[in-house]
Amino acid sequence: SFGFVMWEIWHSRSLSDDPPFDLPTLHQRYFQDVSPLLPWDPATPTLLVDLANRCWSQNHALRPTISELETIFTEILYNME
Repeated sequence: SFGFVMWEIWHSRSLSDDPPFDLPTLHQRYFQDVSPLLPWDPATPTLLVDLANRCWSQNHALRPTISELETIFTEILYNME
């Protein structure tokens, strides 16, 4: 999920390096339709945490599409200027 990619980029490490969050465990939780409970750095902007949580939503209709992600990140970039 894109939420995993966001987490790995923000924390500069791979989930597979953390035993309680290794990929087999995360995949098992995914297929059981259980959202991951990943620890976020307290400095992570709420916007990113909320977006990752949307990516992990058990309701697939609430997950953002690639087009939505593009719009969201474009807005973030323009707001940073």
